[in-house]
Amino acid sequence: MNNDCPFCDPEVVNIAFAEGSGFYAVYNHAPVVTGHCLVIPFKHTTDLLDLDSREYTDFFAFAREVVVFLNGYYSTSEFDMSIQQGENAGQSVAHLHMHILPRKANDLPEGEEWFHKLNEDEFTSLDSTKFLSDEELQSISRKLRAAWQSGLDKKQ
Repeated sequence: MNNDCPFCDPEVVNIAFAEGSGFYAVYNHAPVVTGHCLVIPFKHTTDLLDLDSREYTDFFAFAREVVVFLNGYYSTSEFDMSIQQGENAGQSVAHLHMHILPRKANDLPEGEEWFHKLNEDEFTSLDSTKFLSDEELQSISRKLRAAWQSGLDKKQ
């Protein structure tokens, strides 16, 4: 745990909709597309390669569970997964995390790539939303948590 790290902050951990094997998933506070979530280890580390073999396997197994859940919840079978490892790769928070974006046809303007937006301005999503309000983020998190806990993979 790192007191200066936003992903180690109990307030961020508390909005997790899913937890398992030492990792948690949260809805992104500035989603690039609907459903944009992050998978984050509870253990503070900045580097994927600092995970031991078991943690590495568990990280990707948990991320797969989150992808399956999000694809069902958002009614798609397509997704992007990305890890920006280091500042030159676009990592903006010094804590390992994986972006998961459920994808649909025409979810981005033609010619736009979501990963460029992460590097241009970490605080602006493609729809020009700076951040979700705390209330919006809490509401989305509650809905996702309820669906995760009930085992549902489709929106109600």
